[in-house]
Amino acid sequence: MSPSVFIVTRRKGGDGAWVSAKRGASAEVRYVVRYRLGGRGSRVRHGGSFRTRRQAEERARFIAGELAARRIPDLGELVPPPAPPPLGEVARAYLASRIDASENTAKVYAQAVDRFGSLAERAPQEITPAHVQAWIGEQSDIQPATLGKYLSVLRLVLDWGDVVPNPARSPKVRLPRQAEGEIEPPSFEEVRAIEGAIAPACRLAVQTLDGAGLRVGELLSLTYGDLDPPRGRMRVARGRTKGGTAGRRWVPLPDCLGATLTGPRDAAAPLFPDLTAQTIRQAMRRACAAAGLRHLTPHDLRHRFISRLVMAGLPITVIQRVVGHGRASVTLDVYSHVLLDEPAGSLEALRRGVLVVFQEEPPQEKGPLSGPFSSVEDTGIEPVTSTLPA
Repeated sequence: MSPSVFIVTRRKGGDGAWVSAKRGASAEVRYVVRYRLGGRGSRVRHGGSFRTRRQAEERARFIAGELAARRIPDLGELVPPPAPPPLGEVARAYLASRIDASENTAKVYAQAVDRFGSLAERAPQEITPAHVQAWIGEQSDIQPATLGKYLSVLRLVLDWGDVVPNPARSPKVRLPRQAEGEIEPPSFEEVRAIEGAIAPACRLAVQTLDGAGLRVGELLSLTYGDLDPPRGRMRVARGRTKGGTAGRRWVPLPDCLGATLTGPRDAAAPLFPDLTAQTIRQAMRRACAAAGLRHLTPHDLRHRFISRLVMAGLPITVIQRVVGHGRASVTLDVYSHVLLDEPAGSLEALRRGVLVVFQEEPPQEKGPLSGPFSSVEDTGIEPVTSTLPA
């Protein structure tokens, strides 16, 4: 009988019984290398105990090579393998490698890594689906949709660390169900109350969100070069949209923003250089509390804008292009049932403002708005050739 070498798995702290390759969630797992110098009747020898299967396999290969060369393995002089880096260290290295990620994506990645908690202290090869599920259970203070993003980051980090199979991709890992509730966008009166109570530094930003339906990230990325006052519109570039999936789009230029353009500006200068997403969210939270309103967020203003577009009777395909939805069905399924107590004059003005965005010539009755540009050529924006009916 020829010599042999094999790996078994045992659970530390148990009764010493050998188990199969299953690993428990509540006890540390050790991978133990055993070998024989002869056949099945020869004595089983201890080849080492390791925290990861990869380390055990490296030792097993060494012993197998020695046995194949008809040498007795000398394990006394072997240096113990270095401990693998913890997940937190691997995650930081992964973040540093993602030079292709946008600023907003990098922020989400960093937020996810900060949430790894006790997982960050474990070696990636030691993490099991049970560990991942326990981590999910600890994140009860965040929404399931956000938790899903953080889980995706964990999967990417483990993939980057060459952990196979990836425990975060196991079908045993489940996210909590997302509660499906009706969208309740703020009413006309609620928005007016917020504008009256919000900090002056954030008032124009909130008015722009309400008047153009932008995401907060899109708002903060706007520059003066994105504005086209003669045509009553402004540009949201593809790279600044959510995921970059909807491409470049045009949105109506709110009157509140057009009225602030009083002189020449640097086209590359940001419109809101002193604001952050967190600043706007906190200002809205305080304004809602001061006005005695329910808690409303900047994204609720986007819900309101889209709902107003639907109520104004605009074609769904037009709404899709204005708000940057990847599919028209999202607009139709989510917002077609929402009802708002909105003044008819406000809806008609919004309808006309949106349709102007798709017309080749600016409206003659309004005339050119005062601002940094005297013509479309000054903005570097090519004319729009769509001719949707009003």
